[in-house]
Amino acid sequence: MTELLAGVLQTDQQLLDRFVNEVLFDGIDFEVDSQVFFSLPSDQNCIIDLVFENGSTICCLENKVASGEGQRQLERYVTVLDRLDSERGKRSYLRYCTKNYDPKTVTACSFYQFRWQRVYEFLDKQEQTDIIKAFLELLRGEKMAGIKDFSIEDIVIMKGIQDVLAKMDEVLDLTRMAFIQDFGQPYQRDYERLKQIPPYNRYSLWTNTYNGEDIEIMIGFEMESVKDDVAPVLFVQVYRKKNNGFATKMQKHSEENSDKFDFYQIENDEVFAWFETSLLHFLTANNQKERMVEWFSEKMANTKNILNSL
Repeated sequence: MTELLAGVLQTDQQLLDRFVNEVLFDGIDFEVDSQVFFSLPSDQNCIIDLVFENGSTICCLENKVASGEGQRQLERYVTVLDRLDSERGKRSYLRYCTKNYDPKTVTACSFYQFRWQRVYEFLDKQEQTDIIKAFLELLRGEKMAGIKDFSIEDIVIMKGIQDVLAKMDEVLDLTRMAFIQDFGQPYQRDYERLKQIPPYNRYSLWTNTYNGEDIEIMIGFEMESVKDDVAPVLFVQVYRKKNNGFATKMQKHSEENSDKFDFYQIENDEVFAWFETSLLHFLTANNQKERMVEWFSEKMANTKNILNSL
């Protein structure tokens, strides 16, 4: 991450200076180098992640992703900056960037710490060149983009979340008997539906077996769709991992049959196949919940027929 950040900043002097001024401190005409070696009398292996320097100022930036501070690491950097201050007569700064909260107290120099989220927010405001887009995508993938502050929309959602959960529960409970008839008893323990929301952004019921095989059948509400600008959705999904025979059959079915799932994702013998429809389709319907139950029942019957035909 350090090398990539340095590479992004080195592509544009104005970008580098804006980063310094908006994230680190004040100044212009900076250069940035990575993995800079400094020799101390008590430590011959002091390597600093990023060093920002111009004619009057120097700043050491230490970055952390999956680790914490090394032994006396920030203390050693303070020693480096003290020497540079006395030898070069430059103003010195120490900055500390982490993925998670990792509060530190450093009083011997100008010290400030922030999280990678701050880097993401800065780059997200810049002109979106290909390299910046790629780096932002990487930060999101590594969960280093952070979460935005609460908004008025969040407050509205929080006030109504209990009612929304109750409505989804009612639809799934009304569908449960058809699910049992087609696929057997669903998993039901420890607020299983709620536990799906944080990691998967869905509210669902499921079973891990079908006809004695390790095939997961799941139905429920997905908060976002694979299609752009369609959210949330109702879905019925089949999942099986690491089974070459099943993957081959499902791939063949997707290519040769008209009666098939809406979406397929088959890679390395791992299969996702599912039906989905937007919740918006039901908003103006009479007997709204009954129409949803009918959709679930129809797609579960289609799913059962497809699996039995393989």
